[in-house]
Amino acid sequence: MTGFSVDPHEGPMITNRRLEATTMPEPERTRPRRPHDHLPQFAKSLLMIYHHPEVLTLGGWSRWAYWKLLERTGGFPRLIPFSKSMIAAERGCNVSKLIHSCGLYDLAPMRLLQSVLKPGDHMLDIGANIGSYSILAAECVGAEGRVLAMEPGPTAAARWRRNQQLNNLEMMSLVQAAAVAEPGMVCMTDDDGNAGNRIGVGSVEVEGRRVDRLLDSLKLTPRIIKIDVEGYEFGVLEGCGERLDADHISYIQFEANGLSETTATPLSDSLDLLKSRGFAIYELSEQLPLVMSPFHGKQPFSLTGNLFALSPRGVAELRELGVMILGN
Repeated sequence: MTGFSVDPHEGPMITNRRLEATTMPEPERTRPRRPHDHLPQFAKSLLMIYHHPEVLTLGGWSRWAYWKLLERTGGFPRLIPFSKSMIAAERGCNVSKLIHSCGLYDLAPMRLLQSVLKPGDHMLDIGANIGSYSILAAECVGAEGRVLAMEPGPTAAARWRRNQQLNNLEMMSLVQAAAVAEPGMVCMTDDDGNAGNRIGVGSVEVEGRRVDRLLDSLKLTPRIIKIDVEGYEFGVLEGCGERLDADHISYIQFEANGLSETTATPLSDSLDLLKSRGFAIYELSEQLPLVMSPFHGKQPFSLTGNLFALSPRGVAELRELGVMILGN
């Protein structure tokens, strides 16, 4: 594959396996802090490697350090293994660095996705970044399934397309637009390091589209929805309209990292909306075996900050797969 370097210090190959409402004025809003919130990105990455249940800490850290050295000496883009596929890694891409260091970097959520999705299913990846979740979903749903990704950032979208073409995953498709409640053009950042782009700030203008209209036009009914939009979850959920349907969706994964508390709409509004549509909110254990616990706090304590909105059918499906669900 011309133009790529294949990494001789490749990370672990990890394969699929079955699992044994109050709005405050924006200037006054403050983000609740967890002990690791003050840490820089590199320290959070090292902590993720340290807590990864399938990676030896020193091995993961050494691969992370080797990657930092590569970023100084060149050799990009380079190919790294990811599940059954490959990623075209770019200099400065934190997601690629984590994949190189520990494979399935969001181990518990990624294992959950691999276990729930079946051939022929549909999955919606909102805030798809370079495509790691999209690729995992595509491996599961196969040629008869569909994976729809939404990624507005020009840099991340270009990397997503490269990874899709690299692996010839034709069941994956990308809509380069932000998921919003009100269609139109929106401003956002375009972070070359993939730390996460934010809507409402920055100088890049992108299209905003409603999820419900997009799904209707493509005749898609996602079984799983993953949302990673750096604090703008409520706008995404509002834009889902009647497609936010507990009768068809098993679960919705969304990152609640505190950034919503710096916007006009706090996390509690998103949780209330999901509950009104028949979903229950859970946290997922970071270790294996997987355990789901009811979420009653203001912010998840985990490093990734993921929460899960489970439908009644989703609860039944996860229990059948061996996931322990507490409090229900």
